[in-house]
Amino acid sequence: MLAIEESLQVLLPREQVRIIRWAMHEAFTEHGHPYSDFAFPHIGAPGGPFDAADCHLYFDQWLQWGSRLGKTYGGQVVSLKNADCDPSPGMFASSNEKLATDVIQRTYAMIRHSPRLSPRLPKVTKQSSVDLGLCRIHVAWARSVSTLADKAVRIGHANEIDKWEHLATSKEADPLKLFDERFKEFVTFNRWKEGTPTEKGRSRIEAGRLASCNASYWVGCPHCGRYQVLRKGDGSKPGGIVWSKNEAGKSTVDLALKSARYICLHCEQEILDEHRGAMMREGVWIPEGCGCDDDKARDTARAWRDREQLWGGWSDAPWITGDPLRDGSSWGSQLSSLYALSLSWGKLASEWVDCEKKPQKQRNYINSWLAETWEIASRKETWEKIGERLTDHGAPRGVVPVWASLLTVGVDRQGRDGGKFPWIVLAWGPGHRCHVVSYGEEDTFDQVEARVLKVAYPHADGGKPLGISYTLCDSGYRPDGVYEFCVRMIGQGFEVWPAKGSNTAMNSDWTRTELGKNTSMPGMGLIMVDTIRSQLWIENRIFDTSEPRNTTIHAGSVGEHQDFLEQILNDAPVDELDKHNNARESWQRINESLPNDYRDVWRYAWVAMLIAQGGREPLPRRYTPPPPRPEDTQTPRIRELRIRR
Repeated sequence: MLAIEESLQVLLPREQVRIIRWAMHEAFTEHGHPYSDFAFPHIGAPGGPFDAADCHLYFDQWLQWGSRLGKTYGGQVVSLKNADCDPSPGMFASSNEKLATDVIQRTYAMIRHSPRLSPRLPKVTKQSSVDLGLCRIHVAWARSVSTLADKAVRIGHANEIDKWEHLATSKEADPLKLFDERFKEFVTFNRWKEGTPTEKGRSRIEAGRLASCNASYWVGCPHCGRYQVLRKGDGSKPGGIVWSKNEAGKSTVDLALKSARYICLHCEQEILDEHRGAMMREGVWIPEGCGCDDDKARDTARAWRDREQLWGGWSDAPWITGDPLRDGSSWGSQLSSLYALSLSWGKLASEWVDCEKKPQKQRNYINSWLAETWEIASRKETWEKIGERLTDHGAPRGVVPVWASLLTVGVDRQGRDGGKFPWIVLAWGPGHRCHVVSYGEEDTFDQVEARVLKVAYPHADGGKPLGISYTLCDSGYRPDGVYEFCVRMIGQGFEVWPAKGSNTAMNSDWTRTELGKNTSMPGMGLIMVDTIRSQLWIENRIFDTSEPRNTTIHAGSVGEHQDFLEQILNDAPVDELDKHNNARESWQRINESLPNDYRDVWRYAWVAMLIAQGGREPLPRRYTPPPPRPEDTQTPRIRELRIRR
């Protein structure tokens, strides 16, 4: 009978309880302390993540948050509240097994301190799941496909999703996609996705947040009452943290720790540490595209926790002005550690001073404290401006300029899009003048041979077309087939050689070596290209503003060249530390979501020119147009008489 009664409990209607109200009465920390709304006011604030998890309009919450803000703890509370009030299958997933089991251990501790949930725990607990009788929370991690598969889940918590790596040899989808697949069997579901961001262009959490309502946490100034979003600032204008400097005008860690304060964006008065608690607890969430009604925001924040009914979305938010820029099924936000009540202005300032000139520490501050993605480098000029400067509208595609006497080619091989072969044809002339005759992608080696390497390119002077003098084909990423292709072309009389970028600095632009005995083509010649030297060369060419221009691209609208231009701008120098903690410069992609293939093949085609010329400067074009025929210089009347005779 007892088993039947327990089974029938599933059919009983469930009382709707707001997560924030359940948390304030039933939730505990792993150490046995009751949930504190005073410690994390932003989680249960009006329009915040707890409200979004309650609301039937939002299926996903994206929390791009800094450290010490309770993003993981908040997700645990959501999972346990649903296990108590609306039992249904759940899942907690993290980046690796150790982190997943560590968080689950903390979840078990929270349950044991809860009078409502602890009686449901079995005597023997597992690391693979949390069994609470009427429901189970499965445990998974990113590099284990089996833990993410074959489970139907309605409530999910994805932890530190920017650290979710994927096995390069795996044929499975992205692990976050596998996580999302678990919810397909339920009409309504909820997924709490959180973490600190990583690199710009690669961050999962940033991509999700930017596609959501992208809310910000607004707090009121204790002096003027105006609401604003907290920013670190740079001290050049109001709205940010400032601190005193020493007599020499330098920032020090100790002085920043003692003197830091926040300057209001509106009244420019100082906001001190003693103001932080009350200010944070009267904050409200506002979606991108909207403003704040200061009076309504303050009144709402003071009474919000006592509200009984569930939140109804942004239409149920009297404190916002205007319409959200996006309001779909995703709630998302960015929150820096400036809102963490466990930190002072001084701690936030001194940490920045300590890491400002140390790249690795600065990156951690940007990611974990400011909750911003780390941008490897940024360009001062856009691809549009570069395109306007480099494009020669008088040079048709595929035609060699009148001043050029030599053609070289660079070819790459990539695994994306089924294994494309990006290529570029460069024309060279006196002064190492360079022109992009043509560029593109082919699907096979045969197409590269027929459409690029065996083509006679017409010359603008009307003389004999030019053939390709020298070609370098990258063998660094996927060498299979590259060596065989080069041997085949060399056998036909074409100078086509494999090339590879060096991992360390060299004493020359390039060097010739041979493949080792353990390679697929022992003894084959291989051109090693100095990465740093070739990167600096193309960097100078791209940003050279001298006249006459010594680098040009064939005719076409700037928009037609967009993909090409974005790729050649998608590398930048980065200062990093080697294994001995010595500073070194390396070149990395700025945006990992974009390739840099055309930049690579351009560098290889430059080295191909150096090899073809033996280090000498390309000669002028030695072609003299034939003299005009006599009849071409005669008047129409004379030609007519000659024809009659």
